[in-house]
This record gives sequence, C-alpha cells and structure tokens, in this order.
Amino acid sequence: MKNLNRGALLVRPRELYLKWAASLDDDSSLAAEALTGHISVYLVSDPETLDEESPDLAPYFAEIFHQELMAWSLDEEQWPSQRDLTTFRQWFAVTAQSIVVELGDDVIEVVDDERF
Repeated sequence: MKNLNRGALLVRPRELYLKWAASLDDDSSLAAEALTGHISVYLVSDPETLDEESPDLAPYFAEIFHQELMAWSLDEEQWPSQRDLTTFRQWFAVTAQSIVVELGDDVIEVVDDERF
C-alpha cells in the first residue's frame, strides 16, 4: 500500500449536465441510465491545500469541463457556449479527497489519449 502525492476531485453530473446529455441522444433514457451514479475522478497536485467540502476549482475546472463534455459529445458545436466556473458549478457537484492510496501491485501506466 502506497500513499500517492495527489489529491482527488470527485465530479458528479448535476441535472443540467444530464439534461444536456439527454438532449443529444435519440433515446434520452440512455443518457440517464449511463450517467446514474457516475463519478469521474481527477487527480490533482497539492492535496494538503484541498478543502474537501468546497475545493478551489479555478485551476482545474476548464480542463474538467472539457473532459466531461468530450466524454459525451466530440462535437464542440453541441457544447454549451458558456463554460465559465459558475456554469461548471451548475453542471457538476465536486468534492475533494486529500488522501489517495494505491492498493495495486502492478506499475501505474499513464496513457495519453489523443482524443482529449
């Protein structure tokens, strides 16, 4: 068991994101089913500075917003035109964890995905 020198931002879609995703799908129930209980985890530097209840998202929100929109639609024309921090907070609930523990025995591989 190893502690990683990272914190984690746990990102959950809110109703506005769910409605947006459903609007892009012919069967809107597919979006709801696919995203029910969905949580994305983003590792960040400086875990000691993370406030778990209300983390400072300014350094991270633009990249997370991009990743979350890209996960549902590659067509940026379908993305919301307003993608500021206020909109991000309306679309996603974020909590932080300052402790990240590696329980695996194998080497962690980093894969650069060119789509994102």
